[in-house]
Amino acid sequence: MTLASNQLKTEIVYPDSDGKPMAESDPARDYLIYGVSGLDLRELRFYHPPTEKTLLSHKETEQARQAAEQARLDAIPKLLELGLSLEQVANTLSLSVDEVRSFALE
Repeated sequence: MTLASNQLKTEIVYPDSDGKPMAESDPARDYLIYGVSGLDLRELRFYHPPTEKTLLSHKETEQARQAAEQARLDAIPKLLELGLSLEQVANTLSLSVDEVRSFALE
């Protein structure tokens, strides 16, 4: 089906009585910014019905990731003391040999 060029042109109808798009005025923009800033999406909590558990928030997930990373780094000297080579430690902790070497030299 082919459309004529005049069929593709449609008039834009703005929902505001002043004929400007929404948030075009300062008060409307400020109101929208205020509303969005009130929603801190990183702190939303989600519920997982099959397990009946509340899932971690973004902040808690990030804290857990940082703690796991720190635990991996803390394990480097302990594994080296046990006699593992740099390559073995890197392989065990899923790190590069350079990362293990630089952390071991600190």
